[in-house]
Amino acid sequence: MRTRFHRVRTSRRAHAHPERVTAYLERCRVLTARAEATLGELAATGDAPVACVQIEGYLEHARRQID
Repeated sequence: MRTRFHRVRTSRRAHAHPERVTAYLERCRVLTARAEATLGELAATGDAPVACVQIEGYLEHARRQID
């Protein structure tokens, strides 16, 4: 994830390397989906309610930034 972010960040222009941006955003979506699945499992078991709130906060930021 970090490597893809740095590839996008170091590009002078995002339109010069759209495949890097696409790869980065796709990886972000995959990781967000995994976090949502984990959150669902935690919520179903009732374990770690504080962690659920924190994860949901991070997911909100992730969704906003992906858009």
